[in-house]
Amino acid sequence: MTEEAGAMLSDRVIEKCVRGDINGNDIGAGFEKEWLQMLDINEFTVAEGTKERVDEMIEEF
Repeated sequence: MTEEAGAMLSDRVIEKCVRGDINGNDIGAGFEKEWLQMLDINEFTVAEGTKERVDEMIEEF
């Protein structure tokens, strides 16, 4: 979000300032560009193997 705000404040085109996939007027990304992150897993409350499965799913994304 800081990149978008910086672009707007500098009167620049957001799509030229932000790393992401451009689809028409929309821009998006996910785990591969760190727009989406898994910050922490509460290992006291999840089933055994959850962290490994989450890591596998992130790789698939």
